[in-house]
Amino acid sequence: MDGLDEYFQDGENIATTVEAAASLAELGAAKPPPPPPPPYTRTQAQPQAYPLFNEKPPIPLTLMFRPEQAPPSSRTLHVYCDRSNAANARIVDSDKTTTLWLFRVRMRKPHLTISSAVPTAAILATATYHDFSSRIDVVMRGVPITLSSRGAFKNGHTYQSPALAGATLTWKSQNFLTNLVCVDDRGVVLAQFHFKTWSLTKYGSLELLRSDLTSGYLMEEVVVTGMAMVEHEMALRAKGFADIAAGG
Repeated sequence: MDGLDEYFQDGENIATTVEAAASLAELGAAKPPPPPPPPYTRTQAQPQAYPLFNEKPPIPLTLMFRPEQAPPSSRTLHVYCDRSNAANARIVDSDKTTTLWLFRVRMRKPHLTISSAVPTAAILATATYHDFSSRIDVVMRGVPITLSSRGAFKNGHTYQSPALAGATLTWKSQNFLTNLVCVDDRGVVLAQFHFKTWSLTKYGSLELLRSDLTSGYLMEEVVVTGMAMVEHEMALRAKGFADIAAGG
């Protein structure tokens, strides 16, 4: 009897185990799916979706924010005569419209005055010529600049540039009735003035041929000394034409 009891008891244990396994399976099948993940917060990184074929890639920041542009390598100014008074002129920017300075010639000292066009027509510089000397005395922003003749056998005038720590610059004629050039002590051309000899409305144009000459104090210095030389050269030419006419 003991053996039969153990046999039936083992069978009951097996049945109980099978029923328990079936119950667990049913519970597993009926278990709801896990909840979706929480939405992304501001501090979480959003996954980047692949762009569609018709979408354009974003513009790089290096193209959106470009570095500051370098100054131009040259600049051309134009000098126009005043229609009502040939002794007055305007120094105009490259656009041939914007007046930068006003240029005035008179008989008494100082013979040449250059003033700003706006806002108050403040005097930028003056130039004084001498009857018995070829020296030209310029004062720009209160700083004296002396243009001295290069001598009887050399054309042009030299001066020590305040803007270039005293370096020697020279204004001289390059071609008769055509050009004045400004050169450094190595002979490099920094600027040149082209005369409009037969024009009644334009003195000519001044080319500034280096980037550091296109703005600032050095530009003003070259413009002022250049215009002082232009007026000196025009006076010499007028005298030469008068002498030729008188001799003829």
